[in-house]
Amino acid sequence: MALAPDLASNVIRYAQSMDASMSKTIAALVRIGIESQDQRKRAFFKKLKQNLNASSENDPKQEDRLLDEFRSLILGH
Repeated sequence: MALAPDLASNVIRYAQSMDASMSKTIAALVRIGIESQDQRKRAFFKKLKQNLNASSENDPKQEDRLLDEFRSLILGH
């Protein structure tokens, strides 16, 4: 699989600026992307939990059920 020309040129420039090979650069960018996605997921669920906790009408079991439903919808688990 080849990178799109615009993306490839961006990766080449990034690799040159980091003085790294293309494969190491691509691996680093993938790792950064995965870590960023994980951080966004954690932040989302933390915010969701805070919002659920702010409502005095929700009991803990209801909050956990809603979190599980959101997790299933968003993450497909």
